[in-house]
Amino acid sequence: MGEGEKKGGEKALKIRLLSAASESLLPLTWLVSRGEKEFQAKEAGLLEKDTQENLTILQTYFQQDRDEVLDNLLAFVCAIWQKSMKTIA
Repeated sequence: MGEGEKKGGEKALKIRLLSAASESLLPLTWLVSRGEKEFQAKEAGLLEKDTQENLTILQTYFQQDRDEVLDNLLAFVCAIWQKSMKTIA
């Protein structure tokens, strides 16, 4: 067998081995892809839930702060009104 035939045979063997390896990886590639999609879906669900919880917390804080600001504003207006009444009287 000549040197060229030997290299050609090795090349054909490498091609067959790579092809076989590639075919054997297809199910594994599919499983990995499926797992990644499931993970992304779960992650998106958790992120959505987390976001909703954070929004609820922010709305609660906003309402509490709003009530506190209105209370302070009312107290300020009442104090000014009382001072103005003393000045007029």
